[in-house]
Amino acid sequence: MSTAAQIKANQENSKRSTGPTSQLGSERSSRNAVRHGLTGQTVVLTPEETESYAEHVREYMARYEPSDHYQRQLVQDLADSDWGIHQIFLLQSATISYMQTLSRRLAEADAEAAPAIEASDARAVRKLATLNSYENRKRRASKMLREQIDEIMLQEAAPKPKETKPEPEIGFVYPEAVKPTQPKPQDTDLNALLDRLDAGVTPEEEAEIYKKLDTML
Repeated sequence: MSTAAQIKANQENSKRSTGPTSQLGSERSSRNAVRHGLTGQTVVLTPEETESYAEHVREYMARYEPSDHYQRQLVQDLADSDWGIHQIFLLQSATISYMQTLSRRLAEADAEAAPAIEASDARAVRKLATLNSYENRKRRASKMLREQIDEIMLQEAAPKPKETKPEPEIGFVYPEAVKPTQPKPQDTDLNALLDRLDAGVTPEEEAEIYKKLDTML
């Protein structure tokens, strides 16, 4: 519980604190609530985090291989959401470590210092609860994005229907082996000679025909 002196000091401080007066100060103050980047659309990075974040996004792009702008945006959102979950985990770990330190200090503190430590511990507890809420929100967003990306990838991987070719026109086609062949000129002459023999010829003509047959056979 705050002492009367602490309450009076806080009241005096609040009178003197009127907030930022310059435009730059006002803009900076307006960003204080989202300085960790856990609730906004913009990822807030420190200079030390820039390269790690870039590599993090490259890994996601290589994993999902988006084929157009819409898919790239989904993968980018997923990478940012998972990055936020990791950042929340770091803040949660730091807060828990801070609370453990406060507990040790409280155990060793005297009656005068104990209220301030208890107040700090209460703020840390509220901060941890807020971080847990952020984490649940980020995990739900990541789950929805993964389902959306997986559905798109599944649709693209599905086999496409084959094109149907028109049926050939109905008609009889001779197989290659049984196609009728045109008679050769030599066959035609042979038949003509045989027909002359059947019709009857003189002995001289018969002898001449047989000579021709001998040369043809």
